[in-house]
Amino acid sequence: MNNLPKFTVIVPTRERADVLGPALKTVVEQDYDNLRILVSDNFSNDSTRDMVESFRDPRIIYINTGKRLSMSLNWEFALTHVTDGWVAFIGDDDGLLPGAIARAAEIAREYGVQAIGSRNAAFTWPHSQPPSYGKLSISLKRGLEVFDAKARLMEILHGHGTYSALPMLYTGGFVDFSVIARARSMDGTFNHSFNPDVYSAVVIAKLTDRFVYSNEPLAIGGTSKHSGGTSYFAGGYAVSPADSPARKFLSEGNLPVHPDLVSTPDEVLPPSIELMVYEAILQAEYFAPSLEPLTSLSEQLAIMIGKAKRRNRHELTEWGQQLARRHNLNFRAIQNRARMIMWRGKLKKNLMSLFEKNQTLDITGSADAPIRDVHEAARVIRDTLQRHASGQ
Repeated sequence: MNNLPKFTVIVPTRERADVLGPALKTVVEQDYDNLRILVSDNFSNDSTRDMVESFRDPRIIYINTGKRLSMSLNWEFALTHVTDGWVAFIGDDDGLLPGAIARAAEIAREYGVQAIGSRNAAFTWPHSQPPSYGKLSISLKRGLEVFDAKARLMEILHGHGTYSALPMLYTGGFVDFSVIARARSMDGTFNHSFNPDVYSAVVIAKLTDRFVYSNEPLAIGGTSKHSGGTSYFAGGYAVSPADSPARKFLSEGNLPVHPDLVSTPDEVLPPSIELMVYEAILQAEYFAPSLEPLTSLSEQLAIMIGKAKRRNRHELTEWGQQLARRHNLNFRAIQNRARMIMWRGKLKKNLMSLFEKNQTLDITGSADAPIRDVHEAARVIRDTLQRHASGQ
């Protein structure tokens, strides 16, 4: 054990004991000795603590915020309980694949990097309306790739890829604590954005020279009834029900949006991954300036609108018009550029669909063979990948 690097897996949670249990099982069952599991409970009022303690596993450390915090502040609270080793966060409806920690340790040792990213499997938890029995999407790609972190970040900033291709401090990402310590060296905090997973990807890319990306999945990104991101991007804040995860996420005193991007009194941003990345870039600039000049707001607005989902494009366009007026930008030129980006994106998506058709496997549960939770999903993925590797 002394020769193995220490790994801490952090699971932030709040009143989600129903999904947290299976997620924790995927971590507890890792075949790795030097492992610490930190459950950061955001002042839950359900059976979360009892469920965590029912594991009776000395590697699990339960901490409680003592009061309700935003998601970003819960992440920050959890990080104050880590001092060394490698760190990974997983969502409380996500999971690790069997052998993920051992594989990450092997990659770190072989390549001498301080950050690792991975292509995740996707799991949709069962739900009752309409009836479903769980669904998996598994990439069959293999191999490791080494990237220049800053160059990769610049590609994504200019619309070529998404932040999940970076070594974020979230489901599927593993980061040496020394990187977190460097980020905290300015004012004692790591996170400066309301969206901590996106922000972590940006900051880690800025503070590391290179990283390894595993095409073989190391983790499972889960989508459940509790998923705030899914709720938000399904239609945005404006149409979300009052009790939706999106509303909860955006109503709990989170960190303020960067002032350059505020165009409405409530400071709520429209649903756009590209907007979240740009907001993180702006928030990170004050303590880690290293990519100047980065990009213009006009370019970013065109990318945001051009790459927006159809259901979100109208909301994003209206928000963009307000922001353009505030910054005296030519919105007509921005829209023209956005149309070109949109059509190029459609063409690229069609080509990629053809290319990736045989590289992704979808598995849908049934009444006779349901995939009940993320722990069962992890086992199905393991068995499926083993069969695929053996040519069966």
